[in-house]
Amino acid sequence: GDGANLTNLPSGSNSAAIANGTSNVNIPAVDGNINTSVAGNANILIVTGTGANVTGTFNATGNAVVGNISATNLGNVSAVNLDGNVLNILHGDGSWSADATSYGNSNVVTLMGAFGSNTITTTGVITGDGSGLSAIAGANVTGSVPLATLAGTANAVAGANVSGAVALATSATSANAVAYANVSGTPTLGNISTINIDGNVSNVLRGDGTFAADADTAYGDSNVVTLMGAFGSNTISTTGLITGDGGGLSNVSLATFAGTANAVAYANVSGTPTLGNISTINIDGSAANVLYGNGVFAAASSPALTGDGYQLANLTGANVAGEVSFAATANAVAGANVSGTVALATTSGTVSTAAQPNITSTGTLTSLTVTGALGVTTGIITGDGGGISNVVAANISGTVNTAVLAQEVINSAQPNIGSVGTLSTLLVS
Repeated sequence: GDGANLTNLPSGSNSAAIANGTSNVNIPAVDGNINTSVAGNANILIVTGTGANVTGTFNATGNAVVGNISATNLGNVSAVNLDGNVLNILHGDGSWSADATSYGNSNVVTLMGAFGSNTITTTGVITGDGSGLSAIAGANVTGSVPLATLAGTANAVAGANVSGAVALATSATSANAVAYANVSGTPTLGNISTINIDGNVSNVLRGDGTFAADADTAYGDSNVVTLMGAFGSNTISTTGLITGDGGGLSNVSLATFAGTANAVAYANVSGTPTLGNISTINIDGSAANVLYGNGVFAAASSPALTGDGYQLANLTGANVAGEVSFAATANAVAGANVSGTVALATTSGTVSTAAQPNITSTGTLTSLTVTGALGVTTGIITGDGGGISNVVAANISGTVNTAVLAQEVINSAQPNIGSVGTLSTLLVS
């Protein structure tokens, strides 16, 4: 309504502006410009007495009728047809008229035909049929040429395209005929799979370069037998093995070492022989006799065994006299002689396992810490209960000195009570 009579308006009120959030329309001066700010961006649109100034983007969905356009950068123009004729073009003086230029391929052909000896220079690639080109410098040619009369390097030349003799070749896949006189140095033939130069397969190549029959082809096993029969007293040496019947061998030296000896007379044994481990021995034919250290077999007696018996096993405990330093099971062991943890003990100075279900009573404890629930079925817990909390009120009997909530108080003076509910009666003395 009419607010002419309103008073005490806030001093920040501005009758020259309309605002909503960070957007506002403001007329700062009488008869002045209209400034429009939007979304915190000041003076996006300023309307003056001569026109409107827009800061930012101007979008129009309809037709915009303008006079002269003055701009430093028009940006991208997707379509322009200001005079209504799509055939006209815009000239540099701002006028629109038909395009008088009809230059095309035929003009290029005419120009090239009259180009004469002028040089054509281009940074691009000239494509087309180059069969009429001549006098191309080889240094200016890159890549492979399918057919060339002369080439510094030929990647692949078919033999059928090579005629005459090749003056110099460092390597040839196949040479049909090479005169020996034209071979210098010591040629390396490499591996030859087939050779039949003179046409006779029975001939062999000699070291002097001639081919002739092989005179040694008839040599065989019979020749070896004949040779060995006439070998006489010559020595035969070999690093291999001679196999066959050795019954005719003689003067074979005695063996200094044998893996297994079936029968050796004791008189032929010198030194102190090492027999090793013997699983069965019955040299004198009597199983009841034993072998003594002097080499004599006689009946076994029962003397006491002395020495280190740590390798003895399966000894009967009843046959052991004296103290045993270590035993898997001991009937009576002094506690001072026990080290480490004992799995089960009647009395122990310290127990290492926390859970002790077999302990039903203890002596007087100096302190007791319980992390879980403490249940007492019988008896009374006595002592200072100042640290006990969450005690159910129904389980408390007697007078509690201090309580947050009580059904009945016994002391008449209650200085801490600041308010009460509705009192049915109140006596004041």
